[in-house]
Amino acid sequence: MPTEVLREGSTIDLFVMELSIGYETFLNKSKENGQTIGHGLSQEELQAMLDNVKGKKEGNASKNS
Repeated sequence: MPTEVLREGSTIDLFVMELSIGYETFLNKSKENGQTIGHGLSQEELQAMLDNVKGKKEGNASKNS
């Protein structure tokens, strides 16, 4: 309950509440304007990027050994 958070919440509780309300407002306005939220990358593209980074880290680890 918002009134309970205001009455008994810590600073972090208030920060999280304000952040969540702001994000919800952002999503609602974006939807009203017809904007899509996202990064425009597919799951496969993201996985390939992650695999590439992991491969570079593993390659560096073997060079440092």
